Amino acid sequence: MINFFYGQESFSVKEAVKKKTADFLKLKPGLLVEKIDLDKEEGIKPLKDAVETRSIFNENKLIVANGLFANSQTRKDALETLKEYQKEPEKNLSFLFYECSSGLELNKKDKNLFNFLSQNAPKSAEILPLKNTALEKWCIEEFAKGKIKIQTPVVKKFLALVSYSHEWAKNEVAKLTAYKNFAGQNTNKEIKEADLDKIVTPELAFNNFDLTDAIASKNHRKAILLLDQYLSENGDPNAILGLIIFQFRALLRVKSLIKKNVPTNRIAGLTKLHPFVAAKASSQAKIFDQEELKKIYQHLHSLDLEFKNGQTEILSSLFCLLLEMGVK
Repeated sequence: MINFFYGQESFSVKEAVKKKTADFLKLKPGLLVEKIDLDKEEGIKPLKDAVETRSIFNENKLIVANGLFANSQTRKDALETLKEYQKEPEKNLSFLFYECSSGLELNKKDKNLFNFLSQNAPKSAEILPLKNTALEKWCIEEFAKGKIKIQTPVVKKFLALVSYSHEWAKNEVAKLTAYKNFAGQNTNKEIKEADLDKIVTPELAFNNFDLTDAIASKNHRKAILLLDQYLSENGDPNAILGLIIFQFRALLRVKSLIKKNVPTNRIAGLTKLHPFVAAKASSQAKIFDQEELKKIYQHLHSLDLEFKNGQTEILSSLFCLLLEMGVK
């Protein structure tokens, strides 16, 4: 049997491969799984060797391989090898091929190989990344595996903090689950907003601290452009407000430690911040006066409360916020 998964987002494809491999192991306990990366090999020989070794010992075997489209020679040899296998398919031998590229890209590389895999793999599928409600459902199910509850509004805030990144969300789900179990809460284990503030490290793909850099350097134009760029890409205004609040809370905590002459290499541990976040915050905190940071954070906190209580319109308030925080 041939299985073929492909998709542009490598994390989603690899997650699908892991799940499919686990399904094979459940159906056939004792199954031998051999993994091959043809991107790192010379030609198709490792794949042929895996098939021939299986023929000698006649064991149940799953060959998981990627890189069939690595180069023209590999593509040619792979097509010939698979056509030969299709003539006399072995009952106890299965293939799971995967590629971290779109169908359009693979078809352009080798139309014949792509069509062969698509037509001869009953479980051939393009793996699309989870988004929006599908990702929310996945989060709830992942927490449920650890017997932990999370309400939909909290899920939305959680995903906003990690910019709806499936990969980052998985890491943070694991952290929150471990935290809740370690906390020894034997009944009614539920993720609250306070847990997110304490444990979750926001995904930094959007601004990588560029917005707070612009604020710190009083760069009005850059700050406005960054915010406008994020919002024009359908970014969640609540998410960016959450990121700004997180960053200025971190700056305030780090600034207080710097004033106490705490060594930079100890700041991450004392603040429970991610090492990268702690290092960046340490650098930025030196630009701000502590009283200035307090005023900014209080302003942010007030805006957050007004937004949650329906007293303000978030989009216009975010742009006004940059002006009121001293950006010139």
